[in-house]
Amino acid sequence: MRDEIQKEEDANNQRSHKIEILKREYDQLSHEFKSDKEKKALELKNLETRLFTETHTKDILQEERQVLHKKVADLKQENQDKGREITKDKYHNNREEV
Repeated sequence: MRDEIQKEEDANNQRSHKIEILKREYDQLSHEFKSDKEKKALELKNLETRLFTETHTKDILQEERQVLHKKVADLKQENQDKGREITKDKYHNNREEV
């Protein structure tokens, strides 16, 4: 009878030991999972922030570029018109002298 009790106590001790080992493994895996999850969430947040910032900057720069292109186009048109006036004035002035 004592042998059977001793065997059952040993079996219970082994099971308890195995349960403790599995609990430690679970805690370790759980901690690693939470760490990875937090790391990926932070990385995702950083990427989203970067995407927003770059998109916003791109939009602002495109608007500024459009304004500058309009100014350049206006100046080119004005230069072309003045060049025509100068050529016209030269032609008419030379004609009168002749």
